[in-house]
Amino acid sequence: LLTCFDLFAGCRGLSQGLRQAGFSVLFANEVEDTYASSLKENHPDTEVLVDDIRNLDPRLLRSSLMLKNV
Repeated sequence: LLTCFDLFAGCRGLSQGLRQAGFSVLFANEVEDTYASSLKENHPDTEVLVDDIRNLDPRLLRSSLMLKNV
């Protein structure tokens, strides 16, 4: 199974295309509440962070998604 992140996600365009291409979108980040709400509604299996990407801590994200350190 192919997995990915969707950064600067908007309301869902890339996530939807990736899902249709066979990817599992594990995580998405969007700063705008309205777009993030649409993303959460349309992709309930994706963890969505509504915040400025500069506040994203990669170590905490890896831990919360139970990803291996590479």
